[in-house]
Amino acid sequence: MRVAALPHGLDGEQAAQRSYTLHTLLDTLGLRHEAADYGFHIPDSKSQTTQEPVVEIACGPAMTPDQAIALHRRISGTGLQPVAHGQACPERSRRDARATDSSLIRADGARVRIEADVLAAAALWLTGGDEASVPRDPFGRVPGAATPRAKAGLLPTPVVHPLMDLLWSALCRAAGTTLERVPAWPDGHKFAVCLTHDIDLWRKRTLRQFTKEMGKTLRRPNRLPAIARAFCRGPDPWSDLDAIAGLEERYGMRSTFFVLPGRPNLVVDGVGVVNSYAARPEAVRAALRRLVARGCEVALHASFDSYRSADALAAERRDVAALAGADIIGCRQHFLRLDLPATWRAQAQAGLRYDATLGYHDTDGHRPGLSFPFHPFADPTDSHAETAERAEENRRCESEIGNRQSAIGNRAGASPVLELPLTIYDGGLCEWGGLDAEAAWQRLRGYLERAEADGSMLGLLWHNTHFCDLDAPGYRGVYERALDWTRSHGGWGAPARDIADWWARRSVQLTTRRT
Repeated sequence: MRVAALPHGLDGEQAAQRSYTLHTLLDTLGLRHEAADYGFHIPDSKSQTTQEPVVEIACGPAMTPDQAIALHRRISGTGLQPVAHGQACPERSRRDARATDSSLIRADGARVRIEADVLAAAALWLTGGDEASVPRDPFGRVPGAATPRAKAGLLPTPVVHPLMDLLWSALCRAAGTTLERVPAWPDGHKFAVCLTHDIDLWRKRTLRQFTKEMGKTLRRPNRLPAIARAFCRGPDPWSDLDAIAGLEERYGMRSTFFVLPGRPNLVVDGVGVVNSYAARPEAVRAALRRLVARGCEVALHASFDSYRSADALAAERRDVAALAGADIIGCRQHFLRLDLPATWRAQAQAGLRYDATLGYHDTDGHRPGLSFPFHPFADPTDSHAETAERAEENRRCESEIGNRQSAIGNRAGASPVLELPLTIYDGGLCEWGGLDAEAAWQRLRGYLERAEADGSMLGLLWHNTHFCDLDAPGYRGVYERALDWTRSHGGWGAPARDIADWWARRSVQLTTRRT
C-alpha cells in the first residue's frame, strides 16, 4: 500500500513537517512502513484488492487553532468510533470505513483520498503551534488554562487521536481489510502508565517546617496526629523514597525518580526556586543507590536555568549519574520549563534520550494532543552539533536504547529525543485545582479510563511530598488507588526508562526494509 501526503504549494520545511507527522501517526498506529519517494510504503500482504491500494492525504497551509478545533469536532461528529491503537478490531474498522462522512474520505476502488487536512491539524498540536500566541507566566511557561483548547473544553481530550482514527479508516478502506499492527505495549498490556516522582524537597523535619505546621495546627487542632507521624515516627516522610518504591513493588511496579543536580537556589519573581537539597550528599547518594538496586530508575530533574543549555544539561547529567551510580538517559525540566524546540535540541546535544516535561503546570490535560510517546519534530537542517567533550561523554554513556533512538531520530525529521507526555500530576490537582483526595481520584480515574479505552499511555507525576498527609491529605491513597486500578485493568505501570526502551524497540520493528 502507498500512503502519501500531497503538500502542493508548501515550502520545504512545511512539506518535511507533514512527512514527519504522517510518519509519527503510522508509528503510533503500529503499522510497519518505510519511506519512499511518494511518501511511505506499508506492506499489506492481506489486501483483498487486485490493484495496489493508495491512500492520499490532501495537505494545505498551516492551520490555526480554531481551524484545527473545528476539524476535530467535524470528525468527532461523524460517529467514527475510536480505535484501540495497537489492537486491531477488524469488523468495527471495516464498518467505520464504510460509514465515514464522504466529505472527509473519498474512494475510487482501492484509491482513497482523505480530504480533511489531518496532517496540518496533527502538526499544529504536536509542535506546540497552538501555543504561539498564549502569554507565558513569569517563569516562561504556557498556562494550560489560557490555551485555545482550554477555552474549547478540550484539554482532557487527546485531539490527535480522531485524526489517527480517520487515517486508519482510510487505510482499511483502501486495503479492503484491517492491516496488521505491532502491539502498543508489551506482554499483552492494554495500556501504560508512566510512573514518575519529582524530588523537589528532601527534608520535612526542619525547624522551619515544624514551626509552619504548628502555626496551621493552632487553627486546626485535629492535625496533631498527622504532625506526630510526620515529625516523630519513622523516617522523614520526604526523604523516605524506599517507602514509595516499596508501595509500588507490592503492585509489581517500579517508577522513575527525577533528582535535582544540586545547583544554586534562586529567587525568581519573588518565588524561591530550589535546585538543591538541604541534606548531606552521602544521605542522598545512599538513598538513590538503594533505588537503583531495587530496579527503579533515577533520572535528571534538570535545574531551573538549564532548559536551553546543552552544556548545563550535560554537566547536570554527569552529577546525578555520579550520585546514583547509574547512567542517566532521561530528564524532566524543573518547573516544567520548555522552550520548543530549543529544549529538545539542547537535551539531544547533552546525550539525553527521553524527556518527560511536556505537560501543563497549572492543570491536567494532553498538551501535545497525543497520549503516546513520540519523537518531536526537528528542523531537518539542524545537525545537532556536539562539542568534543559532549560527544566523548555520550560515547561513554551510550546505551542500547540510545543507539536505537539515534537511528529513529534521523528519520522523517524527528528529534532523537523521545517525548513522554505528562498528562496529570498531584500539584495540578491539589495546589492549583484545590481538590480533596476523593475529587482528585475521580479526576485521575477518568484519565485512566481514557487510556484503557484508547490503549494509550498516561503520564503520571506524584511528588514525594504528596505522600505526606500534612502536605496533601489522602493523596498517598489516591496514588495507591491508581496503582491498583492499573493492575486490575491490565495496564503496564512502569518507569519512564522502560517505556522509552520499549517504544524504541517497537519503532525499529515498524521500519521495514525492502529487498
